[in-house]
Amino acid sequence: MLLATLMLAIGLLFALNASNQAKAYTGDGPAIYGLAPTGTINTTSTSVEAYFEGMGVQNTTLTLDGVLLTGCSVTVSWPNGIDPWDWSVEVDHVRCPVTGLAGGIHTINARGEVNSDYGTGTSYDTATFNVSTCTPAKPGLTLNAAVPSWDSYSAYLARDLSVDWTIHNTGSVDASSVTLTSASNNNGVTIIGSPTASYGSIAAGASVTRRLHYNVTNSTGFSWHTVNTGTGSDACGTPYTYPV
Repeated sequence: MLLATLMLAIGLLFALNASNQAKAYTGDGPAIYGLAPTGTINTTSTSVEAYFEGMGVQNTTLTLDGVLLTGCSVTVSWPNGIDPWDWSVEVDHVRCPVTGLAGGIHTINARGEVNSDYGTGTSYDTATFNVSTCTPAKPGLTLNAAVPSWDSYSAYLARDLSVDWTIHNTGSVDASSVTLTSASNNNGVTIIGSPTASYGSIAAGASVTRRLHYNVTNSTGFSWHTVNTGTGSDACGTPYTYPV
């Protein structure tokens, strides 16, 4: 009697487990996720990869621009452990090295199947990425300041001193998203308004000037020290910082 009850309990547990697993996967292909790369990459060599999750995963393929990828590696794992009674959910990580990519948009297509006691099915997924053949290069930005001045007599009374800061692009690389920030000042001087000035794009050999305003009190004396920092990007969109 005890043995029969135990066997019945095991049978019910098995049926419940099968029912729950079948509900998630019967008639469906594997879940496909993690397609990579995506976005923009700055290399002509990379790995195309994807994850396939399900019971009885098989016949996984990756194509790039319609061409079947070969030489792929497959790493299999069982996130919930291996079920000795039944099919277990597995994750197949497929990774295919590719070289010699041309610049521009590329399309990845993933296909996978499942085949278990709970059903069969096929799934598909797709992703795109862009290959940039741009070579990152830091623009040659330098900074110069004109002689500080009062814009007007009322500015003098308000202790609003103006400084024109000119950023020169002395290199051969165009710069974009250029900014200048007044990081710190001594002798009681403070920045008036925003401490950051936007310079936009500065072509190679060109210069752009922006004005910052400083509150210079009577106690400052005849001089003070200001520290500026700058940012800019190259044609590839690579950001750089400048201790200028």
